[in-house]
Amino acid sequence: MVRQKQPNSNKVVVRSMTWKKPYDMTDNEAKHYIHKVAYEFEEKIINELNGKGVKDTDISLIDYGLERLERMKNDISPHSYITGVRMHEEMRKFFGKIKLKDVSPALIQEYLDKKQKQGIVIEKALLKKSLKPVLKSKRWKLINFVKKGKISKETFEKAERGQEISLATAEKICKPLGIKVKDYFDIITTRKPFAKATINSYRKSLCATLSSAKRQRLIAHNYASRDYIETPNGTKRDTIILNEKESIKLAQELEKEENIIIKTSLMACLYMGIRRSELAGLQWQDIDLENNVMKIQRSMHSTKGIGLYYKSTKTESSKREVSMPQALTEQLKEYKVWWDEHRPYFIEPKFKDALFKKDTLMPYNPSIFITWLRKILEQAGLTKVTLHSLRHTNISLQLMAGIDIKTVAGRVGHSQTSTTTDIYSHFLQSSDKKASNILDKIFE
Repeated sequence: MVRQKQPNSNKVVVRSMTWKKPYDMTDNEAKHYIHKVAYEFEEKIINELNGKGVKDTDISLIDYGLERLERMKNDISPHSYITGVRMHEEMRKFFGKIKLKDVSPALIQEYLDKKQKQGIVIEKALLKKSLKPVLKSKRWKLINFVKKGKISKETFEKAERGQEISLATAEKICKPLGIKVKDYFDIITTRKPFAKATINSYRKSLCATLSSAKRQRLIAHNYASRDYIETPNGTKRDTIILNEKESIKLAQELEKEENIIIKTSLMACLYMGIRRSELAGLQWQDIDLENNVMKIQRSMHSTKGIGLYYKSTKTESSKREVSMPQALTEQLKEYKVWWDEHRPYFIEPKFKDALFKKDTLMPYNPSIFITWLRKILEQAGLTKVTLHSLRHTNISLQLMAGIDIKTVAGRVGHSQTSTTTDIYSHFLQSSDKKASNILDKIFE
């Protein structure tokens, strides 16, 4: 019950509410939670009496979220806008026309829990017989076919090598050929739980929407914040790295690689520990061959309906100048000579100095690097790892070599050393043991 004097009046207003303990809440939890409920109720009454109460609106949660994205469209990246719209349309399947004012912590918690249980369905396609005879029968050259089908040559060759491709890509390959997917591909369907980060991205999206609504006084509380919601655990992907011996073997395999673009790009990734978007975003103005310095100051992204575009790095601290190993500098010098001869002209001025461009003079999609990496790993007889694994490998090798955590964090663009510490704590523990053994020898 709340007793409150009305402003500019001696009249006392009395308001009351009832609250029922949820069946799955313990008495001890209820004891603590009731104080929060009482405080929020009192705050609501005081705001109403002072003319600061929430505005009455019938707009739905999802429609408000989409309107918010439209307002922000010119202030956020195309990728953020399109991803935000996609997520809200996906969330509409659960929230439907539920009004913004009717959203509750229990509803959001139910959505996140359901999302975790649902997981993601992945459909892959595996070629069971070669497509080359079909091309031959139609008298098509591969270069003409990939243009017609709007797929990359690398993707077609990947399928021909017996590697999995997405079902959507298989459909794009089969359509211009006039063949059925099921006749040439085996369809492999798997269901995987969402990663913890994925589940949390949906909570963050809801949190941003409700935070905006709260600022506009359309709701009293942001029920997607951590004050109300327990984020489902999800799964956490293991950090996979190559050990020192495997890293050397990869470097040796790259040294033998005849394709200079593949060789240079993957050397840069292995030696510098940069993200694939940062790798794709490199321009010659970022490379100081005289002083062995690489500047990381932009990233390259590809979004459906927009194509390739540059944007800022992941965070401001990701912008950095990093010294390059001499081996990489020498490779870049050789690559510059080749580049000047084979890539001197350009179509779009913004891409004129891109380090890694196709013979069409447009930059490579950042996703191409993983295809190249898998090819090299297979040739070297090494375990399949992701491109991001080379970043993990680079950081781990630095830590194992005894390079201090602040230097490592600065080189790879971590905003705080705690980020590096949290992810690579197991290597720091081994360094700690090494330090202890050194002290033992000193004081023997």
